[in-house]
Amino acid sequence: MKHRQKTTKTKAATAKVLTLPDLYDMYDECNFRFFGGTLPCPQLDFMHKKDPVGSFTCDYYNDVILSACIMISDRYKYTDAQLRTLMTHEMIHYFLYYNNVNPTWSHGKEFRTIAKYMNVVYGLNIDKYTDTSNMEMIQKESFFSRLFSKRKA
Repeated sequence: MKHRQKTTKTKAATAKVLTLPDLYDMYDECNFRFFGGTLPCPQLDFMHKKDPVGSFTCDYYNDVILSACIMISDRYKYTDAQLRTLMTHEMIHYFLYYNNVNPTWSHGKEFRTIAKYMNVVYGLNIDKYTDTSNMEMIQKESFFSRLFSKRKA
């Protein structure tokens, strides 16, 4: 009896330009997978700058969040793993504010503890800053180049 050697095909990580539905899909995935679906969905949007790659902001009053927003840079292409790590990073900030766990220091002890746990348990790569050296940048035409190119025409 011959034994066949099982081969597994691994799908190469493909970086892509994100859409708003991509952000909402990844938020939902991370919320259920890493936070038990406990976080209400904040506003998700793109920011048009290279640095920082992600941002979490919220308005709150008397320990109640009035509005929350996670923004992701649209200047890069992202693999699913990169977006998952980045989204989870921003969601840790949200989690800390939502649960009123010392939310005043952005990358304090509580943030680092949760990030380290998620890195070990879920194989993420959450750090204080996102390393963009291995990310493909999207070249965008600047406002001024668009303005002056229209004048020449």
